Amino acid sequence: MRKRTNALRRLYQRTKNNDDLRESRRVQYATWKTPYQATIKKENIILEETLHCKITDESMKWVYKIAWGKTRQKETMTTLQKPDGTITADMTETLTVTMEQLIPQDSNQDDSLPQGNTKPC
Repeated sequence: MRKRTNALRRLYQRTKNNDDLRESRRVQYATWKTPYQATIKKENIILEETLHCKITDESMKWVYKIAWGKTRQKETMTTLQKPDGTITADMTETLTVTMEQLIPQDSNQDDSLPQGNTKPC
């Protein structure tokens, strides 16, 4: 099936002078290409399922995850520079600095008259 699909693709690509022939070859190539791609996808799914069924040892599963590209990078918070110029040392300090920068302090002195009237005491 692969050889026939590739041969039809080459025929289609080589036909340049005759537009009618090129179009008919394109249609013929497209009709062969669709089931060929579906077959490849189905076989890949079957192969992946059989590989996962054969692996019973938990320590070997990561090898196949890497091979199939199924691993995810863990997102980590980077260090931040504090307003005084120092750099945060750990995750807790990074989150504290982030929260201080993003959420303003709530004080009654900075409120305008309408804000002060709407806040509960």
